[in-house]
Amino acid sequence: MLRSLRFEAVIVCLLVLTLLAVVFEDAILRQEIRFSPAIKPDYVGYAYSDEQIGGTSSVTADAREPMAWRCALRRTVEIPYCGYELLFDAENHQRGIDLSNVTSMKLKFDYKGPSRTVRVFFKNYDPRYSLPKRSETAKYNQIEFDYPRGTEEVTLAPDNFSVAEWWVTQHHVPPELSRPQFDNVISLSIHTGTVPGVGEHAFRIREIVLEGRRLGAAQWYLGIIAVWLVLIGGFLFYRIAHLKEEIAAREEAAEREKTIQDQLIYVSRVNAMGEMGSALAHELNQPLAAVSNYMSIAKRLLIRQREGDAAQALDAIGAAQETALRAGEIIRRLREMVRGSVTRQGERLAEIIDKIGSIAFLEADLQGIRHRVIVHDPDAHVLVDRIQVQQVLLNLIRNAFEAMQGSAVRSLVVETRAVDGPMIEIAVSDTGSGIPSDAQDMLFTAFRTTKKDGMGIGLSICRTIVEAHGGRIWAEPRAGGGTVFRFTIPEAAETEDVSAKAA
Repeated sequence: MLRSLRFEAVIVCLLVLTLLAVVFEDAILRQEIRFSPAIKPDYVGYAYSDEQIGGTSSVTADAREPMAWRCALRRTVEIPYCGYELLFDAENHQRGIDLSNVTSMKLKFDYKGPSRTVRVFFKNYDPRYSLPKRSETAKYNQIEFDYPRGTEEVTLAPDNFSVAEWWVTQHHVPPELSRPQFDNVISLSIHTGTVPGVGEHAFRIREIVLEGRRLGAAQWYLGIIAVWLVLIGGFLFYRIAHLKEEIAAREEAAEREKTIQDQLIYVSRVNAMGEMGSALAHELNQPLAAVSNYMSIAKRLLIRQREGDAAQALDAIGAAQETALRAGEIIRRLREMVRGSVTRQGERLAEIIDKIGSIAFLEADLQGIRHRVIVHDPDAHVLVDRIQVQQVLLNLIRNAFEAMQGSAVRSLVVETRAVDGPMIEIAVSDTGSGIPSDAQDMLFTAFRTTKKDGMGIGLSICRTIVEAHGGRIWAEPRAGGGTVFRFTIPEAAETEDVSAKAA
């Protein structure tokens, strides 16, 4: 977010700068060079005359005021002259200033004398035609203009300058070098005209102002475009690099997420296997314990060898055999339930209760527990998986037995009744110690138990089986003490048979 805002701030700033660069183009690019007696010079100024070429004209600089001089011209040469030169490289005569972008020259000076014209020279050094320390080899760019009396300021355009013919003749330069050139001007001279007239001449330069632009319009706008192109290129490079980082980060995050998902799936499978193992251990513990009990009973009866004991021993052995078979059936049905399906068919409810009662109540008789079964309709049929419903009943009955171990009155009742739905409710009530109020909420939660040696899986499996049949299971206190567990299962026609997915 902050990176985005910073980039947008840079864009806004550049837009503002671009607008200012366009609106104030002239003010920004304007270049001005001034020469005057009031400005500390960064040049060497001196007055000169035709004495340099053998003439007899004399010249005198005004010691009291820089850039002022007097001369007396005498016709001892063809064109007598005098002037004042500003030399920018007095030592080597080869390093000057670039005036190629100058658009005008304003010359403010005073003149008294017979001449009607004045000349201005810009000497340009170029190693293609100039020699170091010899200013006369520099190119003479010149202009000559009329000087009306009383004029205080003259404006000259560099486009009106030309190269002195005598210089072109002497140096024999090619045509491309015979044009005016201002890229390395080593000196600027104010000079008398070509028809100066003999006599006294007096000059006083008050100011020279060179005005121009640091860059041409085309260069300026190309520069602006170049800045934007660099910005766009930089932004694209940054975005590509940033996108690579984002893609790498996303791939890394996806890889981490996949690793975490794989770990969660592994943990889930381990937990599921643990729950399945706990369920099998719990569910098989009861029939295997029953088998052991029945075989112990049969063994004791056979040892005593009293009248009638053999028949009871045979009953106990038969119950053990049937219980062992039911253990195998429990494993098969649990596997189907884990796969998400149960096979339901129409079963006579009284037969289901009788079958499980013949197993469970044998143990009740041995423990001295009174038991009673009340079936509201002996012909009532339910649409269930018989083995699973029997397992629910057996779990609830055995829990009731355990709850009544320390009770003075031990009585168990299994009762059925029809409810709306159409459903049939089965209730298992006991006269045990009851369920603590703080354990009500976790009663049907897996691995949560109030028993000292319990696994906390039995009631959880009961709820899973009942809900797979479309019913519900709950517990409530019994009037007079104890607990009543109730659950509902769907009623069915006598011949109804169906295979359905568990909820």
